[in-house]
Amino acid sequence: MKPLTAPILMVGTPQYCLDIYYATGFTAPDPVVYLKTETQQYLVVSLLERERAKRTAGETCIISPDELRLGESRRRTD
Repeated sequence: MKPLTAPILMVGTPQYCLDIYYATGFTAPDPVVYLKTETQQYLVVSLLERERAKRTAGETCIISPDELRLGESRRRTD
């Protein structure tokens, strides 16, 4: 069987979206974005959860929304 090489993108709350929890080992009541490429895993979490995510998500690269440098018009505020 050929290994999976397509990127995987999941958006949800790890507390309820067990696929994200399983992939990262991180759980929280706030929404996150998870991206897995062929060589790396990324998890976008709120600034408040960043340090805890770093401690629990293993080799996953942890990013806060501010680090993505999105303009204000692209940020969700609700």
